[in-house]
Amino acid sequence: MYLTMLFILSLVFLTENDPGIARVAWSESSRESLASMLKGHNDCFMVQETIANHQLNQLLPPQMSIPDDRIMARYGIHEHLDPDRHPVLMSFCHGEKIGDQWTKLSLPPQEEIMFVIPVLYHDEKKGIKKLCSYIPILYLDSYLGVAGGLIYGLRKEYHPKMRYGVGNHQKDRWWRIDDIVGAFFTVNPEKVLPNLPKFYEQTFQNPFVTISYPLPKQRTIFYQARIFPKLMLEARVEKYFWEDNGWEIKAEENEDGKAAVFTSYEFTMSSPKTAQQFFKNLMNH
Repeated sequence: MYLTMLFILSLVFLTENDPGIARVAWSESSRESLASMLKGHNDCFMVQETIANHQLNQLLPPQMSIPDDRIMARYGIHEHLDPDRHPVLMSFCHGEKIGDQWTKLSLPPQEEIMFVIPVLYHDEKKGIKKLCSYIPILYLDSYLGVAGGLIYGLRKEYHPKMRYGVGNHQKDRWWRIDDIVGAFFTVNPEKVLPNLPKFYEQTFQNPFVTISYPLPKQRTIFYQARIFPKLMLEARVEKYFWEDNGWEIKAEENEDGKAAVFTSYEFTMSSPKTAQQFFKNLMNH
């Protein structure tokens, strides 16, 4: 069944990347349909951390840069930031009921760890300059989720030894990939939030951008994600770290936890595209 789904997704990928077919396939699409290639449900813990600007400048791809204060003002956090550091969204999720709009098949439940960085994407030749949410890597314990992502050029890593579990409270959670990433979250079930903090909200409003694996060559891939929160609770994160290929984030010594958010939401994701395809669709709709 799942091999069939991957075969169909492969055909869709080839169709969308044939210029003659892509015009027919997408010319009559509405913006709403562009945002619903994939749908599912996530229970996620999110926390805002920071990374040193000098480190980030060394790690960002050539066409991405750190946005200035004026652009970062959209997040509503610029006045509270260290001028030498840049915010990063850390997201740890349990996902289920995830499926695409063509096969209608659902993937098995999966664990997902994601890091999202606000960047300014610029391509002078194409006249594109846009605030985006950059995902350098996404870790999954589902090989089907990774395989489906690779078809579209998404930079996902398969980690079958990812460990996760429940804490003292039913909604408390922890995740760990040895020597790479880990975090322990606690939740306050009585502290319901009326909405997501502005930083998280703006991060998901931006177009998402990632760099594909070189299969056979690297590509810059864009897509739009939308989240529809059903429940939002106050949370805290402890004992967290991320150390992978130059990326490094970790809790300060003796730090007594950090404010975080738990949210249960439905999500949609558009079909990943090149910059020219993606921004052309946005302008046409």
